[in-house]
Amino acid sequence: KISSEPCYDTNASKVAESINNLLGMISSSAEDEAPFLLSGFLSFYIENMTNHSELRFRSLAAHFFSDLLSSSSDSLDDEFKLNVLSFAVQMADEDFDQFAFSCLKNFASNEEDIELAKEISNDVYRICMEKITFPTCKSKKYFLMRDNAISTLSLFGLNVIGDDLDLDEFLPPFLNALPIVIDYSENESVMEFFLWL
Repeated sequence: KISSEPCYDTNASKVAESINNLLGMISSSAEDEAPFLLSGFLSFYIENMTNHSELRFRSLAAHFFSDLLSSSSDSLDDEFKLNVLSFAVQMADEDFDQFAFSCLKNFASNEEDIELAKEISNDVYRICMEKITFPTCKSKKYFLMRDNAISTLSLFGLNVIGDDLDLDEFLPPFLNALPIVIDYSENESVMEFFLWL
């Protein structure tokens, strides 16, 4: 799965990604109003994209949910958040999806969502540790997934697991996985984590 890019029409993919990027910009600028403004899209993504047979559509849903969580988490209800958590954990584990890790990261970043993040912290820790120690391959998808798994692990270590983090178990594979290779924006989480240590 991780070594190959999915095959689908490139133009259709670009259109779908452009729509997703537009929704992300709207979500970012609308902040707490985003769930209301984008409610039709939200329903569409939940009903049609989260269980789609093609990874690209599930990944677009994870990307959209990540943008919403980043901009307006406080305006989203707990039922939606729990469903996104379950969806993101499964996608991160089974599909190696970078945006699934972005969703998980948002839960560890928002003070209001830390309790929800604690409920799945053992699963997230296990998944991230597996992904950062996964045999290296040279695909862009692999490095984007790994970069996001590293920063997710950083934020969960910093904000969720905290002093319960077993540094003897954690540090060797974590340090081995560095540096961030493609998504340099993920370095901020890693640096925050090292400053906390």
